[in-house]
Amino acid sequence: MRALFSIIPILLICLSCRQENTSYIGKNKEVLVQKDSTVPPKTVRDSSEYEKLFVKSGLVNICEFDPDIRVVLLYNTDKNFLGKSFYKGLDQCYLPCDVATKLNHAQKILKQEHPFYNLIVFDATRPSHIQKMMWDSLKMKPIEKYNYVARPDELSLHNFGAAVDVGIINENGVLLDMGTPFDFFGN
Repeated sequence: MRALFSIIPILLICLSCRQENTSYIGKNKEVLVQKDSTVPPKTVRDSSEYEKLFVKSGLVNICEFDPDIRVVLLYNTDKNFLGKSFYKGLDQCYLPCDVATKLNHAQKILKQEHPFYNLIVFDATRPSHIQKMMWDSLKMKPIEKYNYVARPDELSLHNFGAAVDVGIINENGVLLDMGTPFDFFGN
């Protein structure tokens, strides 16, 4: 277990990337993933309009780097802190090439230490209009919203594809305990 925690700083370092001035759009796949739950097998779908726009913007599909990296975009489901789907139809993770390369490198390091483990992506590139939808979905005072979602008039790292929410699954597709669940806002 101690070796698992050694990969976390590497992931954080690998995923802190420069921001590029590009606009992105995206959506997600409906699946509930919680601690100790089994991640469903990969599915193949036709490209959505969002995927076409991501590709047109120069983003790459992380699974083209390593098909063992699992993608379950939880904002394509209602299994997130907002309780609603924002990315209907998108089930692939598109990232700027430099971020995809670094995430792929983190996957290789993980596989060297734990050959039967894989990274799983829960959220990645988020278009600014989705950021606004998230902001508008929170029924609280704006000053409180800052604790959960970036303001829609300010870009976040997710808008650039430079923030990637990941976990680790074992050979049976079971999500390992990473200390907190996805979308945890506590201390």
